[in-house]
Amino acid sequence: MSPTGNSAVVQVLDANNTSGIPPTTTSPMFSSTIPNKYVWTTALGRPNWVSSFGGYNWDYNTLGAVFGITLDYVGTGNIYVSNSSIYTGESVTKHDAVYKINGTTGAVTQIINLSGTNPNRGIGNLKYFRSVGINYIVLSWWEDGKLYVFKETTPGTWVLHNSFAPKFGNTSTNPNIIPYGVAIRNTPVGLSVFYGEFNLSVYAPGTSRVFSTPLSAAVTFGTTETLELSVPVDYLPVSNGDKSPVSDISFSNDYTRILLAQQTLQDANTLGAHRSRVHEYKKTGGSWLQLGKFPSGYNSGVPYPSLLTATPTSSSGNISCNAAGGVSYSNNILFKDGMQAVNLKCDTTVLYTSDWIYFADFAPPIRGPLQPAELASNFGGSAPSVYGIQGLPAQNNFSTDLDAFSYSLKVSEFANSVGYDKSNLGDVEAFIPNLNCGAPVTCNCQNSSWTNIAMGSSIWWAGPPGTIPTLSYTLGQPALSGVLFPSYNCGTSNCNATYVFTLLKPDGTSITLPNSSGSLNLTQIPFGNLPCNTTYYIVITPICGTSNCTPVRIPLVYNCSQVTQLPCNCKGDVTINASQQGLTVTPQSNTTISNPVSTVTGSFTLTASLPVTEVRMLVEEFRLSTTTGNENCLLCRNKPQTWASINAATLSGVTPKTIVTPALNNDTREFVFNNGLNTMFNLTGNTLNFALGVPGVTGLNCCKLKGDVCIKFIIRDVNCCEREVLKCFTFDLQ
Repeated sequence: MSPTGNSAVVQVLDANNTSGIPPTTTSPMFSSTIPNKYVWTTALGRPNWVSSFGGYNWDYNTLGAVFGITLDYVGTGNIYVSNSSIYTGESVTKHDAVYKINGTTGAVTQIINLSGTNPNRGIGNLKYFRSVGINYIVLSWWEDGKLYVFKETTPGTWVLHNSFAPKFGNTSTNPNIIPYGVAIRNTPVGLSVFYGEFNLSVYAPGTSRVFSTPLSAAVTFGTTETLELSVPVDYLPVSNGDKSPVSDISFSNDYTRILLAQQTLQDANTLGAHRSRVHEYKKTGGSWLQLGKFPSGYNSGVPYPSLLTATPTSSSGNISCNAAGGVSYSNNILFKDGMQAVNLKCDTTVLYTSDWIYFADFAPPIRGPLQPAELASNFGGSAPSVYGIQGLPAQNNFSTDLDAFSYSLKVSEFANSVGYDKSNLGDVEAFIPNLNCGAPVTCNCQNSSWTNIAMGSSIWWAGPPGTIPTLSYTLGQPALSGVLFPSYNCGTSNCNATYVFTLLKPDGTSITLPNSSGSLNLTQIPFGNLPCNTTYYIVITPICGTSNCTPVRIPLVYNCSQVTQLPCNCKGDVTINASQQGLTVTPQSNTTISNPVSTVTGSFTLTASLPVTEVRMLVEEFRLSTTTGNENCLLCRNKPQTWASINAATLSGVTPKTIVTPALNNDTREFVFNNGLNTMFNLTGNTLNFALGVPGVTGLNCCKLKGDVCIKFIIRDVNCCEREVLKCFTFDLQ
């Protein structure tokens, strides 16, 4: 939360005991099984709130405007908070920074300073995590729309480790689409950052999406991102400018469940209200399935569909849509006191910030088990205003919003429950006691199995024990098309298979095939570089965790044209174009160099009607004569490497097999191009660039030489037929 001046912006609540909340008995509309324990504040004589301790003030003057909060769980647990712009802008002196509050002494230390300059674009949210015993903090920053990971290199020293610019499914970044709530999901297959999308340009609905991007073993970002969730919009109207981004994310201890808190915002520095929810999902297979929604704030009993039904149809449907943006799993069981062994259970409770939970001046009277008069008896004769924290059992399964609302724990942030702090509520984080909640299950191939393979939207192979179909392609026929979508069950919840696609050749070697999001586009198979009239295998290897599981092999028959050809009946056209005007002559004289070598560079364009396996370029003939002067214009130092020796040559798309090093010290008369044994390629206007070494010159104006060169090209096609083409050209040398 974020008041001003010396008012506290960070508070600590002892949530270990909740049974001391005064009960009521006048609950005619609800069964006696619903606990009648509701509002919890210091006014009840239980000093649960601690605004500061150890002599340090956790106030606006010290910390600035604070929304994000996160905890570490090492020892007593340190608190980390970040500056926000949502409360009408950032503090002039305390902005774009992260502060550590020592879990033992309460001392405040600034550990990260992003040195921002835009008072209306602060830090979104942050999360602490550990990897291989090292402390990290991930945060979203609204000034540049990036995610940052900071690393604690030595105790108290935090440095920037890595950053990532989300695109949110677009082709490029957009300064008006920025990340907000962040969290780390740690599974056996690695870490990933989840982040909520805040679209400053779009009114609700459609702004509550959550994306993820993976982190490597070195805790560095990659380049990919995945749309994980599109959170439904449950409020009306949808055209008043309000947006409801996911501002906070919390994972259960086993990372199979996720909590998402929306926040109502007009823009990056203007809070709204009554347009936000809290949602819980569970990862089942490859999808997140909704477990429940939680009533956020006041419910007057106006008819309203269940939390798990469709969007309301009137503005009265905005009841219970008052989430203020913070959410956290808690291990404290609601309404229980006593020993930790009976008072704690992993991820049993959901805590979230809400405004308009109860409001003293609201009419008609609040419907439910706790009427204003009953509340007033606990608060000195006046009904309370409650703006703060709500709590409910996780996986909310109440049949109506009103039941869930009435059951929920209601904690007033404004300690005496007489006033309220509507526009300054912030994040909430529960310190997780050291329970044996169980680490994520090991992800491997045990109990795993193939499910099926789809081609597009239809099942192509139904899985074992069915026979895998054979694919076939004939050279010259329409391209092999279709997209294969494998489905493999790793046998363990929270463990999703990834896939590697390879093409197995008859000689036992393989080619890795490109894939997109675990699918194979058959048009990506490189037929142009493969010998035909043989059988290959597409091998799909599923990976569970880091283990390679049982692959499937899909037969792929690759045929040449079915036209019958005699072995020596070589057909096919080869076209070679040469332009003498395209030649470049670079003379070198003996005026400065004792053994000059001139060069001639040029290019040819090669086209063939059939795929080919090899191209050879040979210098067939070279002549040098004088056109002016006399025979003395010919230097006697000419050597074989200057008699049109090939100094260099390249053929686009094909690998040269002849290496010349250094270029001018060899007498190379032939260059060979191919892509390896039993491979082929197409010549469709490929460019062959070359450089020839020719004799040096005297440098005298009276001496002019003429060179004649003939180059032979030998092109071998897929039928082992060779075609020879001779190309000659003349050039002047002076």
